[in-house]
Amino acid sequence: MDQDHQVLLSGLIGSVVGGILSCAGSWFAVMTTARSASKQEIRRNKQNIHNVLQAIHDELDAIYTAYMDTVGNTIDSDPKRTTLNSIFVVGSDYFTMYKANAAQIGKIDDDHLRGLIIRTYSAAMSLIDRYNFNNDLYQRSQNMRYNGPNTFDMESISASGMMPSAFKSIKEKHDEVKTLYDELMHELHERGIKKD
Repeated sequence: MDQDHQVLLSGLIGSVVGGILSCAGSWFAVMTTARSASKQEIRRNKQNIHNVLQAIHDELDAIYTAYMDTVGNTIDSDPKRTTLNSIFVVGSDYFTMYKANAAQIGKIDDDHLRGLIIRTYSAAMSLIDRYNFNNDLYQRSQNMRYNGPNTFDMESISASGMMPSAFKSIKEKHDEVKTLYDELMHELHERGIKKD
């Protein structure tokens, strides 16, 4: 082989090796960037879940404290109580954090924690429904007084008769909510979610 061919072959081999090394370097740079972005995305997702859990903690703690300071304490204070002869005014949109973050709650990896959050909120919503039903019964039972003693008012009599079973239903759900709330707060505290 003459010297011209050697130079040409040497140049060709150098170009091929340079191209391979350049491709390998580019591939390594892309993979490193992708891994870094993936790690940042994982950190960002973990932080988002932590923020959602903190918001759920704060929302439930505020609602539960207000509830227990009012009618919740009334339910617990008299174990012989058979009816709730008053109106407990209940709004319909207490759980804004829960509703606004439903998609994020679905991303919680821990099946037990995710299920506990959903069961706690579902029980609380069911308790509100039971209070609203009792409110309706109480209002209908009070109509009997306003219609006078000689007026036969089956709706008022029926409502009065249903109030003990409505209260029993409230009491059962009240106890369930208290148990779920305590368990959920314990789980959240175990994961570093704390009260402000």
